[in-house]
Amino acid sequence: MLALPLRHGGLGLTDPRETTKTEYEHSTQITNKLTARIYTQQRDLDYNPSDQQFTRHTKYRIRQEKNEKCKNIRDELLAGMTPESQQRIKGAMEKGASSWLSTLPIKAIGYVLNKQEFTDAVCMRYGWKVKGISTRCACGETNSVNHSLICKLSGCTSMRHNSVRDSQAQIMRGL
Repeated sequence: MLALPLRHGGLGLTDPRETTKTEYEHSTQITNKLTARIYTQQRDLDYNPSDQQFTRHTKYRIRQEKNEKCKNIRDELLAGMTPESQQRIKGAMEKGASSWLSTLPIKAIGYVLNKQEFTDAVCMRYGWKVKGISTRCACGETNSVNHSLICKLSGCTSMRHNSVRDSQAQIMRGL
């Protein structure tokens, strides 16, 4: 699942040992016409616009094939998951849901996650157990990520509120 692109609910962590051969073939297909021009030493005066159109069409076809392959893998993986896991993956596939994974980490505007925050966010994305949280909440209930976000004693609700408040204050200071 993690090897799938972000838009398919993955993290885009591909294994080069599995993709190298396919990527080489795709690269060869895309640069086919250009390579032939170099071998025959054709000059730019002999340039044929259909070569560029061929390259564009080949790139489009390859992108479509990759997307279809990812869809098939995703659907196969989803079929073997619990309904809760399926829902999480479908949520991760929603438009904009994975933008935090592809955003540039710009410290000046607070777009930086430390190692622990990133690990926790990935665990929450896939429904894995978040390391380092206690098994019991201060209120006596069994602790979970969902419980932490709604419990009045855990502090997470006030931290979220304070974060929104602080962000609005910072925006207002800038005006």
